[in-house]
Amino acid sequence: MSMLYCDHTRTEKGKDMQLIPIYSVKLVREKTVKYPTVSNASNVVDFLKNYMKDLDRENFVVVMLDTHHNIIGVNTVHVGTLNMSLVHPREVFLTPLLHKAHNIIIAHNHLAECSPSDEDLSITKRLIEAGKILGIQVLDHIIVCNEQHFSFQENGNMT
Repeated sequence: MSMLYCDHTRTEKGKDMQLIPIYSVKLVREKTVKYPTVSNASNVVDFLKNYMKDLDRENFVVVMLDTHHNIIGVNTVHVGTLNMSLVHPREVFLTPLLHKAHNIIIAHNHLAECSPSDEDLSITKRLIEAGKILGIQVLDHIIVCNEQHFSFQENGNMT
């Protein structure tokens, strides 16, 4: 006998009943990497350069920090194309919310030029606003290139 899933079903007493799915959400650690203690912004850039080296497409990552700015996790939010990675605030903040992060640093790589695009500036502003609503401060947006990087914080683009 096969069972079909439907939203509504009738009981034998003639009452309409609704099937309501019950979910649980869990974080799953995929792996761990050893890296020297990250204690300042330049260490974060070094970590990101190492973490994102040799990528053949744009990747958008979120670095989650505790109240003392220690890294408590990294999540690759999106793997894009050769020159683009589309992200939405709900994907960016999902793991930090589950991980109870206090702050985040967002980052993505460019395969060519290291300057921000109009889309980079736009999504940064949008994520800053979303972070304010959610209570998770976006400390920086870093674009990682081969040996270079661009920090939105260092260049005054975090307002």
